[in-house]
Amino acid sequence: MPRICSSRDGTGMKHPPLVDADGHLQVDILTGGGGAGTQYTEGDVDMSITGTAIMWEESGTLRAVSTEYPLPVSGIVQDGGGSLSVDATGDVAHDAVDAGAPVKHGAKAISFGTIPAAVGNNDRTNLYASRYGVPWVIGGFPNTEVLSATYTSAQSDAILKSVAAGQKFIVTMLSAMVGNVPSTAGCGVVFEFDDTVDVCFGKHPNIAAGSGFVKGNGGGIIGIGADGQDVLVTTGNPSGEICVEVVGFLITES
Repeated sequence: MPRICSSRDGTGMKHPPLVDADGHLQVDILTGGGGAGTQYTEGDVDMSITGTAIMWEESGTLRAVSTEYPLPVSGIVQDGGGSLSVDATGDVAHDAVDAGAPVKHGAKAISFGTIPAAVGNNDRTNLYASRYGVPWVIGGFPNTEVLSATYTSAQSDAILKSVAAGQKFIVTMLSAMVGNVPSTAGCGVVFEFDDTVDVCFGKHPNIAAGSGFVKGNGGGIIGIGADGQDVLVTTGNPSGEICVEVVGFLITES
């Protein structure tokens, strides 16, 4: 006949352990304060704890769980099909010396030529990469503007874009093309941001007829205006036509 273990309560009476229908041990978890001692803190040796305290050991030192000493947890988190919430907090502050292993993130692999299905505005979306793991990234801004104008005579600080106070215009590409009409002097062009002394972000001293120049490719920044600075262009006399174009975007968080 098997022996049955038991435990005694505070009065000395024995009690057998309780199990559920599957044989799992049943345990009641009591809440509330502990004994009559003081709260257990780092450095204490009194084992009587009042209140609720969760302790952990950090490099041989006993810590009470707090915002300064959060409980370290590691493992694999799997979604079993229901809702899952995980709070992840970095342990190295901004501009602190780098330490520890990086947290990796993944992307969804799609083949060349694939067009991902569009999602609703403000919806969550996947990150995409090629099947070789190289991320699909398009440089630029989601609301690019193209400023263009054609002139048949010389211009002095012609406004391509009026910029309100508290806004900035960011330039990613510019170009100027002169028509195929012979001109002995050629045609120069200057792109500027309006200021007491205008700020140049692109120029060419003498564009020959039937020629032009381009600066930037739309994927990187080549000029940043200050708050409220209009985008201007100055040209010589093209003896025909000069077409100018500036690509960029407007921001309001100056």
